[in-house]
Amino acid sequence: MVVKSYNELAGLHLSIVLFGLSGVIGKYVALDALVTTGGRTFFAALTLGLFMMVTGISFRLRRYRDGLAMSGLGVLLSLHWYTFFQSIVLTSVAVGLVTFTTAPIFTSLLEPLVDRRRISGRDLVAGAAVIAGVAMVADLKGANGLLYRGIGMGLLAALTFAVLQIANRKLIRGYSPVQVSFWQTSVAALVLAPVAWQVLPALEGNTLFWLVVLGVLATAVAHTLFIRGMAVVTATMAILLTALEPLYGMVVAAFWLKEIPALTTLIGGCVILGAVVWRQRSMPEA
Repeated sequence: MVVKSYNELAGLHLSIVLFGLSGVIGKYVALDALVTTGGRTFFAALTLGLFMMVTGISFRLRRYRDGLAMSGLGVLLSLHWYTFFQSIVLTSVAVGLVTFTTAPIFTSLLEPLVDRRRISGRDLVAGAAVIAGVAMVADLKGANGLLYRGIGMGLLAALTFAVLQIANRKLIRGYSPVQVSFWQTSVAALVLAPVAWQVLPALEGNTLFWLVVLGVLATAVAHTLFIRGMAVVTATMAILLTALEPLYGMVVAAFWLKEIPALTTLIGGCVILGAVVWRQRSMPEA
């Protein structure tokens, strides 16, 4: 049992590495963000579908309204991944990952509105710290329009991810996480197909290979490992571990793409991560 727990915890860490790798691959393939997102969703949906067939997980949705919910969230997922890759294309892997790390703060501010409860003072303090951190990443004295657009896209990616997480918590009560992921990535792939499939068939072998890696490893496998790893850690600890994603991504980008983050990006990233970690540690274990 101890060995199994260590394996699942190692898998959880590996999933965070793979999530961080997705931004680096997106930058490396140098495709339009819509094409990259279309390729990612297609190969992820294909992999998840095959996994469900092999393991016997049902494709069937029990209620018509669940299908509508999955479809709506699939459209939102396509927007999320598009804005994430667009942020990285416009700026850098470091800026894209750091701004995306604001997602837990968006979640903590939006959830009280959904649950009809007051926003806590800690959430407001954490939110203010995140705003300060983003301002540092933007380096307001030397910022340009492209950087502002990239940061805006990164924040929109974080916001859409937060909305997805809040909505998925209800769906996950009645369905396997793999089922939810499969249907949402499938809808996202269909939404992006008109744009992506004008380019994907003509891609060279090397670019196509990395898109497959992005869809299979950095999406389908990473998601499965993350869900599996949550069996041996608390939900709070799992969220804290995701704060390592920018670090892993920056290290890989530095060696692979030769992207060295600016000092203001690193400082702003530390402020944002500090706010996220402080807020999550103050929450009850789940």
